[in-house]
Amino acid sequence: MGATARRIDAAYLNALRLGPQRIGYPGIHLPVACRLEATGKARVLGNVVEVRP
Repeated sequence: MGATARRIDAAYLNALRLGPQRIGYPGIHLPVACRLEATGKARVLGNVVEVRP
């Protein structure tokens, strides 16, 4: 696993703890938002990510 993958994993786990966030800086980076949505842990509405409980 590369450094980029480790950063995405860390950001993914961090995003699960936090509430709704914006995509971009400061907020959730797009690859992390895509992964959250793909795993069903969140939904993306425009440029906002809402984590599902």
